[in-house]
Amino acid sequence: KDYYRAIPDHSQAIKLNSNNDLYYLHRGDCNLALKKYFSALKDYKSSLGIKNSEEVVSKINSLKQDFRNPAFLIKNYKDILEDLDYILIDKVKNRLSMYQNI
Repeated sequence: KDYYRAIPDHSQAIKLNSNNDLYYLHRGDCNLALKKYFSALKDYKSSLGIKNSEEVVSKINSLKQDFRNPAFLIKNYKDILEDLDYILIDKVKNRLSMYQNI
């Protein structure tokens, strides 16, 4: 699978219909495959907010368990830091755009 191409496709689908839990679930799976763990967790939580699913709960719990595992954190620290950096930059951009629309 081409996860890099799939993420923008799922993001576009979410823009068109943000009430579809599967769009978030599938984008979360792509993020997870690309080791974007916090982005995956965010998507899984969004999916769960739309529809309660044992599959999504299991994925969330698995990620939370990974985050508690020092070996996982050490092995993946570069990917984790890159993902956090991306999320923080995205939040700043969103805040700035809010102020520009005033």
